[in-house]
Amino acid sequence: YEFSVYQSEPENAKSISDNHILCIAEDKAGFLWIGTNNGLNRFDQSANTFKRYLHNNKDLTSLSHNMILSLYVDEEDNLWIGTTNSLSRYNRETDIFEQIIIADMADEAINTITGYEGKLYLGTQSKGVIVYDLKDKKHATYKTKGETPLNDIRALYIDSNENLWIGMHHDGIVLLNKNRQYLTTYNKSTGLSNEYIRCIAESPEGNILVGTFNGLNIINPKSSKITQYKTYDSLSGNLSHYSIYSI
Repeated sequence: YEFSVYQSEPENAKSISDNHILCIAEDKAGFLWIGTNNGLNRFDQSANTFKRYLHNNKDLTSLSHNMILSLYVDEEDNLWIGTTNSLSRYNRETDIFEQIIIADMADEAINTITGYEGKLYLGTQSKGVIVYDLKDKKHATYKTKGETPLNDIRALYIDSNENLWIGMHHDGIVLLNKNRQYLTTYNKSTGLSNEYIRCIAESPEGNILVGTFNGLNIINPKSSKITQYKTYDSLSGNLSHYSIYSI
């Protein structure tokens, strides 16, 4: 294998703006959008160059903040950006950003974004899950499901059965059905290796893959059986490290 390494070069405006990468998304044109601790970057894979987007206090059409926590490209190829204080949409035609105003969401961090059937699901720091309807601009809020308050959400995933998996920083996973009614909670007492959830995905067989601070977990949704993988020794066919950041 051969890898190219891209690093920030202060004197080179066409290099990436920061070396601390927080999120990545790809649009239909093939551009990679890379969120960092200090700005958003668009990587042109054909030209091998970056274009930087940074907050400007004097420009209301710039990014609302330079710390980019989440990125999501929807079915219409719109790029949505979650920062430490708001949600924004990128306008491709004008190359500017529109800040999305949602009631009671001022200065709220958007840690993760996903979407389904014309709605955005926003995982926030302290306001729970915000479901934002792109057509009528209305929203619903999920703050508590079951006995678990939904705070510091780090991962959202809608599976092939339309269930919503909500992963949190310290409280494991809350599972909602397609009608967004509470189904169950997964945590250490039910078999998770760790309750700091970083990422959630689905296997072709329909199992749910959960990456945590301490291990990979595979959940069988039909039986609720959880298989843990925490051993790290890549030379022996195991994980290269126990801490999972993305799947």
